Amino acid sequence: MKNRIRFISALLGVLVLGAGTAFGQVTIASDNGSNSPYNGTTWTDGSNGGSGFGTWSQGLTGDGGRYVGTTGQGANSFGLYAENSGVSTASRSFSSGDLLPGQKFSIDLGHTANVVTGAEVGINLQDDGSTVLTLKFIGGGSNWQLNDGGSDFSAGQAYSANTSISFIFTYEGNNKYTYSFGSGSGSSFTATNTISGINGFQLFNNNQGGGENFGANNLSIDGGAVRILGSAGWRILSSPTSDNTYNNLLGNIWTQGMTGSDSPSNGTANVQDYNGTSFNAISDLATTMTAGKGFITYVYSDDDFDGSAEGFPKTLSLSGTENSGTVTPTLNSGADAWTLVGNPYASTIDWDNLTKTDLTGTVYVYDHSYGTPSGDDVAASGSAGSYRVWNGTTGSLSGGLITPFQGFWVQNSASATSEALSIEEADKATGGTFYKSTSANPNMKLMAKMGTLQNDTYFSFMNNGSVNKDNFDGLELAPLDFVDFLSLSTVVNEEKLSINNLPLDLTEAVEIPVSVEAFTASGDAWVAKGGEVTISWPELKDIPAEWSVILTDFETGMTTDLKESESYTFSLEAVKGKLKPKTNFSVLSPIDVTREKSVNSSSRFGLTISPSTTVSNDEEIASVESFKLEQNYPNPFNPSTTIKYAVGENGPVNIAVYNVMGQKVAELLNTTKTAGNYQVTWNAAGVSSGIYYYRLTAPGQVLTRQMTLIK
Repeated sequence: MKNRIRFISALLGVLVLGAGTAFGQVTIASDNGSNSPYNGTTWTDGSNGGSGFGTWSQGLTGDGGRYVGTTGQGANSFGLYAENSGVSTASRSFSSGDLLPGQKFSIDLGHTANVVTGAEVGINLQDDGSTVLTLKFIGGGSNWQLNDGGSDFSAGQAYSANTSISFIFTYEGNNKYTYSFGSGSGSSFTATNTISGINGFQLFNNNQGGGENFGANNLSIDGGAVRILGSAGWRILSSPTSDNTYNNLLGNIWTQGMTGSDSPSNGTANVQDYNGTSFNAISDLATTMTAGKGFITYVYSDDDFDGSAEGFPKTLSLSGTENSGTVTPTLNSGADAWTLVGNPYASTIDWDNLTKTDLTGTVYVYDHSYGTPSGDDVAASGSAGSYRVWNGTTGSLSGGLITPFQGFWVQNSASATSEALSIEEADKATGGTFYKSTSANPNMKLMAKMGTLQNDTYFSFMNNGSVNKDNFDGLELAPLDFVDFLSLSTVVNEEKLSINNLPLDLTEAVEIPVSVEAFTASGDAWVAKGGEVTISWPELKDIPAEWSVILTDFETGMTTDLKESESYTFSLEAVKGKLKPKTNFSVLSPIDVTREKSVNSSSRFGLTISPSTTVSNDEEIASVESFKLEQNYPNPFNPSTTIKYAVGENGPVNIAVYNVMGQKVAELLNTTKTAGNYQVTWNAAGVSSGIYYYRLTAPGQVLTRQMTLIK
């Protein structure tokens, strides 16, 4: 198995698959030929109807085609036609990835004429496009045959050529799969084997003469489950059903410290909710879970406390009735207040579609494994922990998609008086593939790696952005788990941000403090740690060509142009002090949702984003015999000033402007000049107020003066 589930929809350290209306028989994906856009008539390459599947990818060699019509599976079947040695195929993926334990893929198959000897019709089940199992009917025979890479299995019954069958493929867990198929009379055959994984299929009609119609209908993936990967630690969960208790969901794992738990009188409660100021134990696990309410669960490796850990992954499942209609979670009141809510449905929802009143535009989803390096993201098998965030434009929570069973944080705005959140069935992300228009606004991602730790910070540029705190900034939050972690963030008024939302129309340069800190979970406190850190910027999207983006290390004086370099490596020294007081921590004392403040008194780095500046053509005044650089006029100035200078001999001349940190912010002149007096005008409309230095450089000459820009 290629283990496609290791990333798990970017959430929790938990893989969640689900969509539909009834658990036990919840439909995660479904489609048939009567759905739009087929409407019982048309089926083309790239079509995508129903939900939970990718688009159809069709192929044809020789004579044949595709249609929606009668194929032995009713008038609205997906039909493949082939003749004269033609081969017709149609492939589709499971948008949710590999099947989870308890989930099953079902499809009805049939043909309307005797299969020509030597021809084959059937289905290939695939893992990332590679066939791992084939069910086929071979012309000239009487049985459907199953091949899983080894020997063929016969159904044990002589099916007639016109018999339609239902094929069911079920994942039992631990890479064990059961597949069965039966005729309309109820006969069936079942086999169990080990297969790498299933996340798609291909229908085929391989004809060897004559003509053959073959088709499929009633495609579905059923089953409601959440799979927990990684290691012991906190997860944020919610329920997609309206009639289940906490015990119904958590019955397979260890619970303690609450009525109805495995050990009611012992240990700290490991299932808790949030009341607006602190976490509190669920009083009784027999309580019915509330639609739209999130809660946290500490998941142990040992499910029965017998000293022998069952390990991970773990699978939680439910049966019952999915929540329906509009869900309006009860929110904690007050400015900047936090509420732990949850996805109330068995389908993924889109944060950008939710109706929000007096809330910030940023959502926070805790990922138990986020912070363990794996390329440009994380591996769910790790044990670091951090929040994935999204503000509608950028962030680590891909597309703002929130899967079933997933809890998440929302925050009231600073001026909230009527905070409200409405989650509607129309907010479900449907159709199998999550299509979202891509913002043309600039955005950036910075990523830091230190050994086995990783973190990132994001920049968005919107019309509503601000260099100060705004509603679409995302706060850097402390991990819910007490683990080692690395923090990369920007700093605004001593608050650490995971997303910094800046103005789209920058009129002057902005310098943003960037904080890099690392901590070790030691005893009952987080202690600052040091080591080698590499900062990179894997995403610089739609950054205007005239913008400059410079990272400055104030400790070393090094500057790095993000448009010209890929990374910067430095040594991080441990800072004396702790991130939080000792008393806040124990393994079963979750960290209350709090915004982070920097341990350092000042940030080591600064990121300077400068829009374009303009320079007028310099003008020669008169000939002279020595080099001179005069004081600019006016000074102070806003936004333009004139600099007069003299060139004593023919040769190359350069005049550039630098800020107080030694960064070049503009180059006014870089050309060859004849001896004479000149002047150049600088329009600093795109530069922030401050002290600047302008320097004339020529062979054997370096002249520097200071000027002040006041806006």
